[in-house]
Amino acid sequence: MTLQQLLYFKEISNTLHFTEAAQNLHITQSALSCAIAVLERELGEALFVRERGKRVRLTSFGKSLLPMVNRCIEDFNLLEDTARQLRNTLSGEVSVAYSFINGGSFVPRIFSSFHALEPFRDIKINFNINYKRVHYEEACARGEVDLVFSSMTNPENLESVLFARQQLYAAMPVNHPLSGEQSLTIEDISGEPLIGYNEHDFLDNWIRDIFRAHSIHPNFIFYCEDWLDQLSQVALGNGIAIMSRTNIDPELIRLIPIADERSQRAIYLMWAKNRRLSPAAEYVRDCCLSFYEEPPVV
Repeated sequence: MTLQQLLYFKEISNTLHFTEAAQNLHITQSALSCAIAVLERELGEALFVRERGKRVRLTSFGKSLLPMVNRCIEDFNLLEDTARQLRNTLSGEVSVAYSFINGGSFVPRIFSSFHALEPFRDIKINFNINYKRVHYEEACARGEVDLVFSSMTNPENLESVLFARQQLYAAMPVNHPLSGEQSLTIEDISGEPLIGYNEHDFLDNWIRDIFRAHSIHPNFIFYCEDWLDQLSQVALGNGIAIMSRTNIDPELIRLIPIADERSQRAIYLMWAKNRRLSPAAEYVRDCCLSFYEEPPVV
């Protein structure tokens, strides 16, 4: 008895038609009939009752045998999958999460360089990118996400390693009076109308803390719910925005760094404390951590 014979038996059991089964198996009908005849001789029992034409029905022996045949085929497929994984432990899917503000300027660049590494051939990276108000730290702690880039400090149930330092910029129209400056202080923009993003979130609190340290109340005129809206409002000249480095149209918007000791914040690479990463996820994590010799300003 061979696996091929069992596959043939299963296909005929599904179609109850020799010609149709042969077409699905991409073999001739005569070859299929011969293989089943040999199997029946080995078992000492008929598996099918031949009816008019090419139609068949299972015998009671064939009906009893079918569940065991299905299990044998499933076990063989599982054996193949397991053997494949054992040959290459660095295969599978790895989920990486980041927000547009925290990782949009460097994550794509980092992972594009990894494609040249041989192990990445069998690793599929699934990116979860937050453009609005979703946070992935809790999902990472639950094991729903393997790795996350985050600005959260001392997260519960997560291991974290300093990865980069993020610089704040003032985004303004190219025709703004301050657009020619090389850097700006909080005092320089203290009277400017500010277009915010996601009030009371991490970035908003960070910006407000910087203004508070200078005893200045920021002049937020309204908040946007996504980054494209915020950048569009800046391009229209409705105000300036304080944000991290992002892709902009330089003919419309200038990004000028904020010169302040508080204008940089830490970005961490995180993973769950109490959940073991897959070998593929560990490899991706280690590649990320070794990408820079020391945490850069991004």
